[in-house]
Amino acid sequence: MTSLWFDDLNFLLADAAEEAAAIATDGFFFEAAGKDDGTELTNADAIVSTVTSDLFDGASHEVTGWESATLPLKVEIASPTRAGLDAGAARLIATCRKPGIRPLTLTPDGGAPTVYDVVIATSKHMYDDLESKRLHRRAYMLTLRCKPFPRSQTAVSLPGLAVGGAYSETVVATGAATTGWSTTSRYVTRRNLFLNPSFENTIGISPWTLYTNTSDGKVITDGAAPDPTKVARITADALSVGERSYLYSTVISVNPGQEYPFAVAVKAGHSGMTTGGVRVAWFDGSGNTLGLSEDISAAVTTSGYTTVSGSLTAPAGAVIIRAYPFVQAGSTVPAGQFWYFDAGAAIDLETVATTTFFDGDNAPSGGLTYYWGSGQGVNGVSIETGLGAVTASGGDVFPHGSTSTVPVIDAEGVYVNLTYTNSIDVSSHRFIRVKAKQPLTLELDGIPASHLASGTSGSYFVYHFAVPSSLTTTVSTAKLTAAFVPSWSEARLDVNEIATVSGLTTGTGRAVSRAVSLVGSMPAEATIEVTNNGNPLGDHLVIHSGSEVGGFTRLRAYRTDGHTQASNAASVSGFTSAMSEESDAAIETFQVPVSQLPEATYLFTVLVNGAVLTVGETDTFTYRASVIEDPGGTPVEHSVVTGTREFKATATTHPYFPLDLGLLNLPATHVAVSGTNSAVVQVQLWKNDDTGSWVIDEAWLADVDNGQISTIDFAAAGLSGEVTSLEIIPAAADRPQQQYLAHSGTAPNTTVREIIPTGWAAHRFDPADGDAQVNVINTATTPGLSVAIEFFPRWDVYAAALATAAEPMEA
Repeated sequence: MTSLWFDDLNFLLADAAEEAAAIATDGFFFEAAGKDDGTELTNADAIVSTVTSDLFDGASHEVTGWESATLPLKVEIASPTRAGLDAGAARLIATCRKPGIRPLTLTPDGGAPTVYDVVIATSKHMYDDLESKRLHRRAYMLTLRCKPFPRSQTAVSLPGLAVGGAYSETVVATGAATTGWSTTSRYVTRRNLFLNPSFENTIGISPWTLYTNTSDGKVITDGAAPDPTKVARITADALSVGERSYLYSTVISVNPGQEYPFAVAVKAGHSGMTTGGVRVAWFDGSGNTLGLSEDISAAVTTSGYTTVSGSLTAPAGAVIIRAYPFVQAGSTVPAGQFWYFDAGAAIDLETVATTTFFDGDNAPSGGLTYYWGSGQGVNGVSIETGLGAVTASGGDVFPHGSTSTVPVIDAEGVYVNLTYTNSIDVSSHRFIRVKAKQPLTLELDGIPASHLASGTSGSYFVYHFAVPSSLTTTVSTAKLTAAFVPSWSEARLDVNEIATVSGLTTGTGRAVSRAVSLVGSMPAEATIEVTNNGNPLGDHLVIHSGSEVGGFTRLRAYRTDGHTQASNAASVSGFTSAMSEESDAAIETFQVPVSQLPEATYLFTVLVNGAVLTVGETDTFTYRASVIEDPGGTPVEHSVVTGTREFKATATTHPYFPLDLGLLNLPATHVAVSGTNSAVVQVQLWKNDDTGSWVIDEAWLADVDNGQISTIDFAAAGLSGEVTSLEIIPAAADRPQQQYLAHSGTAPNTTVREIIPTGWAAHRFDPADGDAQVNVINTATTPGLSVAIEFFPRWDVYAAALATAAEPMEA
């Protein structure tokens, strides 16, 4: 049954028994009215702004936010006494006037609870004295001004994954060899049983034979032909309504009980020809017909070719078949009219398991590769879908006896997988890192592993998974599965490396990422907590929330030039390098594949070692971004953008602090990339003079169009070396600004203080942008970062039931 609660007031009692119990306890009960009485659960209105564009007519618009949702809700108070009505009214008005947010919780019959966060509630008495006396009821129209979108009653909570120390890993498998690797992927071999199916290699229609109501057949060239230029033009005799003009094929051997797909392309030459297709007759070994012939047919027209297709199963005892392409008259057709036939196919299917993959010596991407798809090398196999199963790549129908292969399509779609089999020690390293070219899932000993974070490394994506808690010592198999991506026209899996790792942090344990699989349909605010395994956080903390891949790109991994980098265990990346002038050939240079930087505005930041700066000295930096079609080449025209940044070191400049250099619109010019295109965004940085010592650690590009970034300076807040945890609390109606709460000390002696960040942002997740990721960088002396995330999914109207995680995520 549907229920409706406003704070602690029940607006929909289940039955008369509950009503009687409420009157016995409180002296009254509430009852919400429906839509006919003015109640309405409305959507929030979008705030739409006009955007300047090059349109000559009309205008471009964008949604910049959402208004509050305003819900009218009629509520009646019922009581056998006037005193009860007065008590109920007092209770209702007091709840409306409560400070802070009050929940309006609607649970539809059979649905999940949906919570509207009520910011302001006002009431208007609907006067009807006669009704009040007669029915002992009093009515109010409530106006509830709520947050724009309702939410789930239960939050999605991702606990912190503390690792306690520097990141460590053990590589257990690479794509350099096929040893230990296998696949259970399968493919289907297809063979066309028709002879001369598309009339491309002959001047006549043979071995097709003219049959009933057919007087002539020729092969002609037709630019509209399906495959690719030649067709059979058949001359029909006069046809009455319901009569057909036929061809027939040679006999074809079949296996009883096997399914055979058939297809023909037919075009009518007269408007009276309204149906086309193929009739299939089954015969035993003696040539006797087995029952009735079966038709596969569809409506045809004179305007183009109609592909008619379907599958038939050979009956028991069937040894051979004959196929009869035809057109049928829907109205009278005079003699001498043409019809056209092309691209015939009778496909023999055989499912085959395969172990075809190859190692990095031959793979285009330098790792273990397995794929379905055309044009990827001698070991590739052609992929076709739908009716494409009857045609080869490029549109040609398979000649008789030729074969083509396609992936097996089942309930999970088209996919390929690779499995590594070996004893993998997971007793101390409780996370798995996979470097691959495609999005993938991981199963360990048949148990799905939770996806925790994503990143990039060179041209590969990097995925982190949690080892299931039931696997405590070793794992025998790691199965990777990639899905078919329609835009790629292939299902492919390129694996570079599998490693067991200590946690989600990278480098020296001072940077961590956490993936967030979003649920809901509308933007949701996030609570984020950053800790450091009980140790103090460093003075500088950077938190970015945004797209899972491409939202936050750490650049040290893409560094291609600069002064020799030195290992540094106290840094974030694990390395540092000196800054230089532009005249020096070794200026800091980073090259990121264009495909890993979606078009957006990025904040370019560099992490500087302030300990070596000269106090009081002002330095100027220049940065430049461009698009290069090939690494080592010259920038694409109109793709170069530059900027400068001055900085003066002070006595409060601390070691390893983030220096925001400027905003960059990247890529600076649109470049469409596909396949193995190697276009990169090149970012360079240099000092304008050679005075002073500048050493940089990490650098990053943070998407600020689709993401949010906060920077905190604990030293500036007078809390250097004290903060063990930072909590970011979303804004609320009674607290209109996001809070940054710094926790100091150890339980039970802790202190919580609100601080003002140096860079403020409201962190939220929008399902329209795809899955999200929170990236954190901290300059802690003792590393061991962890990030916990919590959010209430928000919905347009009704909340959906939330799935319960089958496997908790743990360190």
